[in-house]
Amino acid sequence: MPFDFSVPAGPPGAVRPECPDREERFFTNARTPASQVKSRIAIKTFLAWSGVMLSRRPVALRYLDLYCGKGLYDDGTPSTPVELFEKVAAHETLPSLLQMIFNDRKKKYVFNLRDHLIAHPGFASMKHKPQFSFGPVSQDLIAGLRSGIIPTPTFAFLDPFGYKGVTQDVIRMVLQDFGCDVLFFFSYHAIKRVLSNPNNMLRGHVEALLGVGRVAGLRERLNDGAHERENEAAMLRALGDSMNEIDGLSVLSFAFRRRSGAASHHLAFVSKNVRGYQKAKEAMKLESSWFYDGGIPGLEFIAPGYENRLRLDQGGPSITKLMHLLVCNNRGKLVTRQGAYDSVTLGTPYVETNVREALVGLIRDHGARIFVGNSERGLVRGSQLPTGSSILMPRTFRGG
Repeated sequence: MPFDFSVPAGPPGAVRPECPDREERFFTNARTPASQVKSRIAIKTFLAWSGVMLSRRPVALRYLDLYCGKGLYDDGTPSTPVELFEKVAAHETLPSLLQMIFNDRKKKYVFNLRDHLIAHPGFASMKHKPQFSFGPVSQDLIAGLRSGIIPTPTFAFLDPFGYKGVTQDVIRMVLQDFGCDVLFFFSYHAIKRVLSNPNNMLRGHVEALLGVGRVAGLRERLNDGAHERENEAAMLRALGDSMNEIDGLSVLSFAFRRRSGAASHHLAFVSKNVRGYQKAKEAMKLESSWFYDGGIPGLEFIAPGYENRLRLDQGGPSITKLMHLLVCNNRGKLVTRQGAYDSVTLGTPYVETNVREALVGLIRDHGARIFVGNSERGLVRGSQLPTGSSILMPRTFRGG
């Protein structure tokens, strides 16, 4: 289907009556706490991303929502596209630069969303009016988006019902230009169910995201009856390896757990720039249901009603382990606080406040030294790092 940004002004036309599918039922029901958390993460990550991009004085920015839905739940509660549009329309700069593009496979959903946004008071302030399309997400759709358009920093949100359409190739096409990040729904439980079924015809959709070889390895694990948390970790490693193949630095994931503690799905973030991971992780921290000692976020949402005591892995992250990692990655180097954070961002749950605490501990107890310019300084204001300081890291760490 050729990609067309415009939607006809008239109604989508008569359709044959049919039983409500899963998507229809989703918007009929009240919005769940998990859905609210997912939306807040998406919006906070986008706003943080746009702040970084705006500091570079871009000519334009782009936001893609390729599974936009209809904008409102049946009870009138706004969903992510409408919530985000409200934030964008109220922003000082974004209305003059941002191009918002919405797509859904259901034509009627696109019309619904279009009508809601046109009726919004902030619609008139948008220099580039939102653009709409309908149809399945595919490489052809992404190619149509890119044809004839100057490469533009793009934030893409892929939030389908399930896993169809979220493929390695689609994510690669979004990521290939500077400043392009992708936040997407990773349907862990549904994918596990597909891989556990030897005759499931839908396995090709999973292979398009994870790769044939990795899917085969995951199926073998599932058939061997490995522990659930180990299976979940293995699937996330497979996702990370798949993203590495398309130049994504890593995968940052946020788990959504049921009352039993089992994972239902994850939000996954992929970028080619370490700053993107930091912004996404800070947004995820704010929505975490629990924290390790030292304020290290669990990067998980657990559904209300989970009453069993959370079992924390004894080998989990800690400030002491972070200090050790900082020394290992920066032995004898003079680093800024941001440079230290950059060195431990990927593949860890540590956020900026954790890094600051670890640096203070290294200075206070493990031989790291502070410099401002060429002058050595000490900790100030209740063990805070001086503004504009750099830290000379020790060559070894002998901690607990």
